[in-house]
Amino acid sequence: MQDINELITNNFNENIKYFESQHPKVFEKLSSLDSAIANGHYKDKYELVYENDGFDVYEQESASFLYNKESVGHTLASEYSVNNTTADHVFEGFARHSYSENELQSIRDKKGISEFRTYTLDITQYIKRDFNVPKELLTLDKFIFFGVGLGLHIQKIHQKIHSQVYFIVEDDLELFRLSLFTLNYKKLSQEATLIFSVFEDKEEFMYSSSLFLDTKNYLNQYIKFFYLLSHSEKKVEDFQLSITSQPHIRFLFNNLMLQYTQPLPYILDNYNILNKSINFSKEFDELPFLVLASGPSLQNNSAWLQKNHHNFITIAVSSSLAYLESINVQPDIILHIDPFEWGITSFEKLESLDFIKESLCLFGTSTPSNIISLIDKEKLFFFETGTSYKIDSLKLSSPCVGSMALQLLIVLKAQEIYLLGLDLAVDTKTGKTHAGEHQAQQSLIKEDTEILSYKKSLFNIAGNFKETVETTPGFYSSIYTIEYFTTQLINKSQTIYNLSNGAKFSHTIPLHPEEVILKIITQDKLLKNLFTNHSTANLSNEDEVLINAKFTHTLNLQTLILHTKEETYNDIATLLEEITEIFASQKDIQNYELSRILNDYLHYIGSYIYDYFNSTNLIEKKTALYDLQTLLLTQIEKLITYYQSTLKKNS
Repeated sequence: MQDINELITNNFNENIKYFESQHPKVFEKLSSLDSAIANGHYKDKYELVYENDGFDVYEQESASFLYNKESVGHTLASEYSVNNTTADHVFEGFARHSYSENELQSIRDKKGISEFRTYTLDITQYIKRDFNVPKELLTLDKFIFFGVGLGLHIQKIHQKIHSQVYFIVEDDLELFRLSLFTLNYKKLSQEATLIFSVFEDKEEFMYSSSLFLDTKNYLNQYIKFFYLLSHSEKKVEDFQLSITSQPHIRFLFNNLMLQYTQPLPYILDNYNILNKSINFSKEFDELPFLVLASGPSLQNNSAWLQKNHHNFITIAVSSSLAYLESINVQPDIILHIDPFEWGITSFEKLESLDFIKESLCLFGTSTPSNIISLIDKEKLFFFETGTSYKIDSLKLSSPCVGSMALQLLIVLKAQEIYLLGLDLAVDTKTGKTHAGEHQAQQSLIKEDTEILSYKKSLFNIAGNFKETVETTPGFYSSIYTIEYFTTQLINKSQTIYNLSNGAKFSHTIPLHPEEVILKIITQDKLLKNLFTNHSTANLSNEDEVLINAKFTHTLNLQTLILHTKEETYNDIATLLEEITEIFASQKDIQNYELSRILNDYLHYIGSYIYDYFNSTNLIEKKTALYDLQTLLLTQIEKLITYYQSTLKKNS
């Protein structure tokens, strides 16, 4: 018995030092628990016991044992249950695509950047696989444990599968603390990368999930998992949400290319680009701003809006314009960010463009020219979205225009902000996703299915007025972003009122429209002066140096392509890791738009390629490796050339 005590004490001490140095957030939670117990603020629920040659957890309130005094048998059964098939207990970290012969030819005929499959087809056709047939994986390189218990099954399963990366999830902090006695995490970390989610709320868990998915992302094609029955299923559902919400799936690399190349003509053609110095904190300190987004609450509160919109400075997302025209609510400011030509639909639905002739237009620099041509140049002001072509420009980034409107007002230091139509949830009565005749309008009903659709699947979240409302993974991406804005960007002097019957946002005050205390304001003509005085219509010398550096970067990458094509690689992991480091290193991602595009491309296609080698005993492995190396580098070269030609054309 003395040996057991010595073993668990050594384990605990090693683990504490490991978490303190490598996972400080987990260490802080453990320290807080110890402090709460020591000060009598928390009473232990569990007791670690050793019986029948095995450890167990005695739950004092229920007088029951976690493993029913059969921890050894449970551990062996857990190990046995893990297999290499894709038929069960697996997450699929990719988007499926199948093509008819006509579609294949149509894709091959397309030029430019409009079709993402132009840059993936040669690779996916070389691989050619049937996603509907379960298969055996050669190795399980990424693995998730939902529920730790005492961690006994973790060590046993690791000895069987030897994964490269583990995601270890446990919601019960006290139970996780007991596992520090029985599992040596430090030793496990010497054989694999460990990422932890311990006692985390949904937002924290989504961040940890993203970190796990981004770590050796080429291993994400199939991610197996083990679920401990005593653990909540909620985190399993939340991880599936993380899978579908990955940035490279949500906004494809070719769309990123559009977003990053469309700004250049406007920047060089004397359009007004807002400076980051702009803010509302002086001239507009006392004025309330009202965001008008396209959620169902916009239509549900139309009568109130018609009567009271003059009591605010209104900023409307472009997709709401047709509905606002129908109720004669002319916005002071119009916001548009989409880089797609079909975004013109929001303006074509208007009975007359005269409806917006007095509105100021704040557009992302990724807005296509077919929309720009509709707007009076004197009324148009740009801000950069995701790019950095002008050093002093206002730069914003958000997954949807509604959340972008909120970010804009927070960053510009608006003191009093009201949100209407920023539901990011379906209407509780009709299931509608948007107001009026929005182009993405759907009526959704929650279905019991294991397949999660980014735009159609529904799940419950906290509501602004109701306890819960239903949202989609697509909407949740924006909610997650808003949580960042409201917790990290807002200052103490700013107040945000949420008037929408949709999702709840942190640090916002739920307020029914009829409860708003209205102010009498005059239509302030200083808005245009403010925007004009805080914008520039030309490139500074520093801007020119910056853009030239981006062009030089493309030339350097082209040179690296030639060298990399001549390199010999012995395995697919080394190939993908080195190509990522060469063309999309973390340093370059921060400084160069092109590297961010290539990084998303490699996220998208890398797991397809890796899985090809991980699910097939290839006879001609070296030949396949060389072929896919050539195909991959050729597609990267095409993306570099496209971006380079755009820079050159506009320089």
